Amino acid sequence: MVGAGTSTPIGTSVNVNLAPGSAPVFVQSTEPGTMYVANSGNQTINVINAGSNAVTDTIAVGSHPIAMAELPNGKKLYVVNRDSASVSVITTVDKLVATNLPVGASPRWAVVRSDGARVYVLSHDDGLLTTIDSLAPADAVLGSVSVGAGAEFMYYDSRRNRIYIPNPTTSRLAIYDVSTDPPVLLANIDLTAPIPAGGGTPCPVIGCSPVSATALPDGTRAYVASFYIDSTSASCQQTPCLQAQVTVIDELTNQVTKSIPLPEVSVSAVGNCASARFRIAAAAAPDSSKVYVASCDGSGVSSINPAGDQYFAAIPAPGSSFSPTLLNITGVVQNGANTTYSYTYDPNSGVPVFLGLVITISNLSQAADNGTFTVTGISNGTFTVSNPAGQPTANENGTGLGQPPGQNPVFILTGP
Repeated sequence: MVGAGTSTPIGTSVNVNLAPGSAPVFVQSTEPGTMYVANSGNQTINVINAGSNAVTDTIAVGSHPIAMAELPNGKKLYVVNRDSASVSVITTVDKLVATNLPVGASPRWAVVRSDGARVYVLSHDDGLLTTIDSLAPADAVLGSVSVGAGAEFMYYDSRRNRIYIPNPTTSRLAIYDVSTDPPVLLANIDLTAPIPAGGGTPCPVIGCSPVSATALPDGTRAYVASFYIDSTSASCQQTPCLQAQVTVIDELTNQVTKSIPLPEVSVSAVGNCASARFRIAAAAAPDSSKVYVASCDGSGVSSINPAGDQYFAAIPAPGSSFSPTLLNITGVVQNGANTTYSYTYDPNSGVPVFLGLVITISNLSQAADNGTFTVTGISNGTFTVSNPAGQPTANENGTGLGQPPGQNPVFILTGP
């Protein structure tokens, strides 16, 4: 955990030992003294006492529990079982499964309406949004609507009583009003289409992968985080890059008003981000003052200021345990305010050069070429930094020591 706007850890952490092979994938709670952990490896839910940090109960559920949602009053927990196409309903007073409800194929996410009367379950393979009546004496499925196959996530906006469903297979965002049964489609936004007010398209015509969404608590705007892999830009031909962008939606008109490009980053050589459930993820501050986008490949979080909807700052993730990158610097070329270094890479050291690498250069003949810089460009055997004072030189034998990459965030949430 880090503080807002910084990479400084806050609080302390405690390790809770689970059974071997548990493979925990999700945590959830609306109760102050209890936390629930979904274990995909052994089909169980662990109950943890938040005071003692001890596992107090283990509840058997369906196959591969992957997500959970709990009623605001904390009385029932809904467990999404991916491989058994079901939802297990647990009564929290006795920690027992009250019923198992059938839902669509390969369900991935669930949300609870703010009044606690409805639970919505999103299924990936058949694209169904299933409504569960949570007030009935026994929980019951009311029906399903088709929202399009391929979606992994949905965001519930309690202020507007809406669900936002980004779909990475279609480059679209679906918006549903859930104030009535069944949910009503308000908009199905094509992120490859031109912005109505002008300014290009949020995503390239070939498509992108919208995977996360959030909304400001003040009810004015929603934000969709998407990405695509770029192998054509000048700095992305040696190592592919991930280009992320945030699309701004006016919640009064349900139209796109702006697209905010985030800094392009190299595809992580160590994070295995392509297999992450959330390669990027978005969350809004409770006071509507910021929107944050975590990037697995970027090893950090981008901050967006809703006042003008502008990219504001990059917040690096805490450092990883990888070894430093070691380079031999052989020459320098100066082009305006940019310095380009020729180098050879020691493959026995840390990860190869990537965009955003912080590197300390020493032992060059020109003092102005030495120092600590951030890599802004990469080409074959060269990297570029911002250094207006740089001096060209050749036949050098300098040293470049790159900091280990940061950790790879795969989800983000905000709190009070």
